[in-house]
Order: sequence, then C-alpha cells, then structure tokens
Amino acid sequence: MRVLFNGAQRYLLLPLMSLAVMATLLMSWLVATAPGADWVLRRTLEALPYEVEIGKISGNLATGLELKNLRLSLPEYRLEIATAKGKWQLLALLDGQFRLKSLQLDKVNIRQTGINTVEKKTPWPALAPPFPVVVDRLAIRDLHLQRLDASPLVVDKLDFQGVLSRRHFQIARLSIANTHGSLALAGKLASRFPYQHKLSLLWRYAADRVQFSGSGRLEGDITASRLRHGLSSPLSIQTSGQLGLANSRDHMALSADKFSFDLEHQWQQAVIQLADLTIAGEGKLSQRGTGSHYELRAETGFNAVAESGTAAGLRLFPDQQVAEFSRQFFPATLSLEAAGTADTLDIARADLVAATGSGSVAGDIHWQQGLHWGLTIAMDQLSLLPVLPEWPAMVSGQLASTGNIQDGEITATLDATELVGTLREVPFTGQFVAEVLSLAVGSEKAAPGEILIHALDFSMAGNQLDAEGKIGAVNDIDWELQA
Repeated sequence: MRVLFNGAQRYLLLPLMSLAVMATLLMSWLVATAPGADWVLRRTLEALPYEVEIGKISGNLATGLELKNLRLSLPEYRLEIATAKGKWQLLALLDGQFRLKSLQLDKVNIRQTGINTVEKKTPWPALAPPFPVVVDRLAIRDLHLQRLDASPLVVDKLDFQGVLSRRHFQIARLSIANTHGSLALAGKLASRFPYQHKLSLLWRYAADRVQFSGSGRLEGDITASRLRHGLSSPLSIQTSGQLGLANSRDHMALSADKFSFDLEHQWQQAVIQLADLTIAGEGKLSQRGTGSHYELRAETGFNAVAESGTAAGLRLFPDQQVAEFSRQFFPATLSLEAAGTADTLDIARADLVAATGSGSVAGDIHWQQGLHWGLTIAMDQLSLLPVLPEWPAMVSGQLASTGNIQDGEITATLDATELVGTLREVPFTGQFVAEVLSLAVGSEKAAPGEILIHALDFSMAGNQLDAEGKIGAVNDIDWELQA
C-alpha cells in the first residue's frame, strides 16, 4: 500500500520526526553515557527527603555504574560505602525481568546515630519487586554494623545469588563469614508477611580453640517455624522444636518478649576427653519460653569408659592430675530445673549423684553488671578423696554463699553449718563463717586479697579447734585448741 503525503503533511511530519530523534538522542545520552548517568543520579538524589552524598560517578545506566564515597544520612542511622560497583542487563526488561550480573559493595559502615523514643506501629514491609530480579552475584566486603550500646558487628564477606519475584525469593546461596565463623542459607522465602519459608542452613564458629559446627532446616513462617538441627562438632547434639515471633502484619515488634521457643536437645555418646580419661554421656535438655523469660529442664548421665570407639569431640583440662582426680567421680548423673531471664538464672534445683557422693544446688545467678550469686549447696556423703588423696574424707552438710565477680575481683561470703563426716575414718563435726575480699581472678595482680574467718569450729576425736582472723598478705589468726 502506498501512502502519499501532500506538502502540508510533509511540513507537519518533519518537526515530529525531529522531536522523536531528539528524544531518542536525549534518552541515549541519559542512559548510555557517563555524564547522563551522573545528571540523572544527582537530580534523583536531590529529590529524596534524606541527605545523600556521592563523591564520584562513572559508567552508565545501560550496562553498569561505579559509585565512590556514597553517604546516606537517615534519622537514626548513617550509611557509608567506599565503593559500589554494579553491572546489569537493562535490555532484559524487554523480557519482563531485570538481570543484575554483579553488584559489589566495599567497606560498608552502618552506624546508629540516635534512638527514636516515639513509639509508632510499623507494618511489616512487602519485599516484592515490581518485576522479577535475577541476581547472578551480590557481594559485600568489610561490613561494619555499629549500634550505640554495643560493640560493632563485623562481616568480612556476604554473598548472595538468587531470584527475587513478587511472591517469593528463591535463594540459591546466601553466605556470611567473618574471622570467627560462617553461615550459609539456601531455600525459599515469601516476600510478604508472615514470610513463609523453607530454608536449609550450614554454619561453623570458632571460640577458644574449640570448633563448633552444625546444620539444620527451618520450615514455616516467622510466627511459627519448625526447626530441626544437628550440632556435629565438638559434640553430636540433635535439636527439634518450634521458634516463633508474636507479631501481626500491621505491627513489627522485635522485643525479647515477642520471641518464643519450645526446643528439645538430645545427645547420645557425647565424648569428652580429660587428659587420658574418656567420658561418654547421654541426656536431654528442654527449653521453653520467650526471650524475656524461659524455663530449663535437663537430665544427663556420664560414665568413664575404657574405649569409646569414637574420637573425643571436646577436650578439657589436659592436666593428668585433673584426670586422676575425676576418675573416681564417675558414673554420675545430673538433673536441673531452672527459670531465667536475659540476665538472671533462678535454679530451683540442680541435683548431682556421683560415685563419690551426692549434692544439690539451689539459688540464683545474675550477670547484668558482673557476675552475682546467692546459692545454697547441700552435700550428702560427698567424698573428698579425688581432691585430697592423702587425707581421705567424707562430708555431709550445707553451705550457703553469696558474692560477685566484677572488674577481675571476687568478693564472697561462705557459711557452712552442721558439717559432719569422717577424716581418715575418724568422725568429725564443724562449722565456719568466712568472707573473701577482693581476691584477684584471671589476672596476674600482686595483691592476693583477704579471707576473713569470722568463726571456725572443728571437733574431731575429742579435740576442739576454735579460730578467727585474717588470711592474706599478712596472716593474723587467733586460735584455741582443746584436747
């Protein structure tokens, strides 16, 4: 079909064609050139309600950009990125998706600058992008997270690969690592509350020459997620149960009392090595409650074995003398009932039954500022042979203690009443009240502190010893012996 234009139509068409060409050239300049990208980004950032600074912009919007010295100031946080470098395929939008070939952020610092004291309901965000985003590689290097009231959290490497769609995120690989350990995740996560998920995880952590590692699965949503986890090192412990966050779609609340858990841990043939002494144990621990209040119940038994057939996962106290002292202690069983908060543990009972006697502990421990305790210890036919081999003794009675450890020093009171037993098979009775003052622990301080003996009564084989005084850099003890 032939279309004929008369003169008037030609004159009308020429300006329209010129405008189209100019618009194409302008769009090409904005998208495909470095000055165009610089102009678009800076004008866009100026329109934002937050303060944003960029030192240098290179690259283009069509294939990729590199930003230097990016700074973003928010009401409560400040974000700084030394270098942000991205590459993408803008033409992939014609297929209905955006392909991010790579994005690397170097030297990222997120610092808290203030605390918002105004309470307001914040809904859970919908993380759905307007079109699918294929992420071939996202890498963050040297990430520092600094809160006002805590030490900085340092992440050396964070890598992500996956697909982000309107309904869910398909995580092919998400790995986080620093000098202490690493965490790897894979699976599916919904983009909207309650964020249904099915994830697998693999982690490791190193602390005080001990390597911890494990793997597990999480399935459910953030209000109720089922956990199956296996600790593989240094001991084999299986965990199952449920985790949850009591929230609604319209209110994001992350306080400790909103986190809930109901978990049970079980272990069989947990092998511990004390020098040449091998100990194998089995038992279980249940945890139930919230981040602000929880309950603990535990039962476990240990026995010394000649040959476990399994390499020891945990090695403690390589000193051979400790192993010899401990050898006579087994078999032993321990049961525990306790409740706690974020900084307090209230022990209803902790019962120990061993080959060398039995004992129980009750009281409370808290560690908000230093370590503090108030405990009562009951002993029943407890043998002291492992620690006093030259003076074999058996003791029963009750010991009460209060005290604290703070700034590397220990202060405590000891009150033992109605102690009865035998020493080298000779019966004895006794009681004492003592106080430990500023005894240095975990350091090389010259001052050894003092032990004040307020009262000491000891009776054995018709002999009576009464004493009081001070033990320290200078000993000053008054004593009286009646035979």
